[in-house]
Order: sequence, then structure tokens, then C-alpha cells
Amino acid sequence: MDDGLRQYMLNLEATQRRDHADRDIINQYSRLADRTIAAETKQQSIEAELGELRLSDVQSKGRVSKTSSPALPSDEITRLRNQLAEAQKARAQLEAQTVSIPTLEAEKRAQTKSITSKDREITNLKIKLRDREEEIKVKQKMSEQAQDELISLTLQANMADERAKKFQEENEELVGRWMKKKAEEAEKMNEQSRW
Repeated sequence: MDDGLRQYMLNLEATQRRDHADRDIINQYSRLADRTIAAETKQQSIEAELGELRLSDVQSKGRVSKTSSPALPSDEITRLRNQLAEAQKARAQLEAQTVSIPTLEAEKRAQTKSITSKDREITNLKIKLRDREEEIKVKQKMSEQAQDELISLTLQANMADERAKKFQEENEELVGRWMKKKAEEAEKMNEQSRW
């Protein structure tokens, strides 16, 4: 893989890590907003029902005699009050969770900054590693060239030694033949001088 493609892949992975880090906070915030809206809607409907019940109770008291029963049973009012209390409790919980959102966002920013810093550090280390690998390759190539030169010089030295031995043998043979020839000539001269 060439350097440009490798760098592109590293940047893509870093972006995906940052995006996935935000996803949890976004989902939590969305759920919190949904629950807040649901609680407010429920509270408004309960308050509307209570308002209608009170209005109908007042109207019925004004028109109906004191001996008649109220328009709404007390257990219905109790149920509505319980629902209202639950809605207010849920709203309080949601507000408490809403308070923690800035803290979560600050943590997310800190984590994103840390991830970005780590990504830069990883990229720098990868560049240093690639440079070291290139340096090692160059040194290995130089070492191989030096070994090749050493082998070549050793072969040349061996060949020179063999030639020197061959020349020495030839020289000794020539000297031997020359000495033999001179000895023969000396003998001939001796024989001729005896005459």
C-alpha cells in the first residue's frame, strides 16, 4: 500500500472513532429529550383533565342539589393526582439528567482531544517507523554491497595468488631448463676443450 493511501486510511479510521465517540452522547440526549417531551405532554394532559374535572365539579355543584353525588369519584381524582405526581417526578429526573449533559459534553470534548492527540502521535510514530525501515533497508543494501565487494576482492586475491604460483612454477621450470641447458653447454665446452 502506498503512503498516500495508508495516510488516507489512518485519517478515515480516526474520523470514525471520533464520530462513534459522539454517538452515545447524541443517543442519550435524544432519549432524554423524548422523555422530557413525553413527561411534559403527560403533565399537561393530566392538568387539563384536572381542570376539566374541577370545572365540571363546580358546575355540577352550582346546578345540582347538595344531596346529589359529585360528578367525579374520589378514586379518579386520586389516580389523576398520582399520575401528576409521577409526571412531576419524571420531569425532575429528566431535569437532573439534563444538568449532567454539559459534564458529558465536556468529557466528550476531552476524549475527542485526547483521541486526536493520540492519532497525531500514532501518525508520527508510523512516519518514524517507516523512516527507520527505509534506513534499515539502505543499510542492508550497503552491507550486501560491501559483502559482494569483499567476496569479489577475495576471489581476485585468490586468482592473483594462483597466477603468482603459476608464474613461480613456470619461472622455476624456465630456470631449471636454462640451468640444464647451460650445464649441457658447459659440458660440451669441456669436452671440446679436452681435445
